[in-house]
Parts: sequence; C-alpha cells; structure tokens
Amino acid sequence: MNEPIKVPMNEPLNDRPSGRMKQAASGNQPDWANLAVLERNAEPPRADLIPYGGTGDAMAGERESSPYFLLLNGTWRFRYFESPSAVPGECEGTDYADDSWDLLPVPSNWQMHGYGAPHYSSCPYPFPIDPPACAGE
Repeated sequence: MNEPIKVPMNEPLNDRPSGRMKQAASGNQPDWANLAVLERNAEPPRADLIPYGGTGDAMAGERESSPYFLLLNGTWRFRYFESPSAVPGECEGTDYADDSWDLLPVPSNWQMHGYGAPHYSSCPYPFPIDPPACAGE
C-alpha cells in the first residue's frame, strides 16, 4: 500500500459545493473509507505538561532532553490472552522468556492486528465489524 496522505492545515476539507469530502488521489473512495488518507487538517501530535529538569531545558523546548521524558514508540513483545486468569505468573519481569511472543508496533491497537475484536463500549456495534471495510449507507 502507498504511504498515507497528509494534507497541510491550510488545505480546505471540501472541494465541491455539495460538501462531500475530497476524494483521495489514489482512488474514488471518500476519505473516511480510504486507508491511504491518514489525516486532513490535523494539528501535529503532542503531549502537554512534560516537566523539564531545569529552566534551560524548558526554554529550549526539547522534550527529549527532559530527564522525565520516555518515548514508548517502537516494537514491543505482545501476547494476547482471553482472560486475566490465563496470563502466566511473573510475565512482567525483565527476565521472563517472551521470545515466542509476537511483535506489535506501538502506538497501535492490538485489535487492528488480529487480536480480539474491536469494540468501543458496552453496547454492540450497530453495523458489521469488518476492518478496513466501512459499512455502506
């Protein structure tokens, strides 16, 4: 699949008077159904309230220089269990043998990588769950 499309902040959401969302250059799908469109008119991601080690660090504004900052992005070992009682004891330890566990990109949602089923609340979805396909009207 091609790289996702990122549209600058100053580009309008709508390109026609009917108010329909722009069609991505990669096809005739609306943005909400097109996996090639990652975002439109989105602010850069950020986390507020990261404390710094001192005034100089804070004035530089480089969050990575803070002794209190730890970026968790990357590839993590992951194992899905059907219930908490199925989790082996001591698996949170640094010496636990997790070599057979799968690798999962972080940040992500494990449901979108084949583990469990996506869910939002205690109510069932009113439409079929079939990612990445979107239900029609």
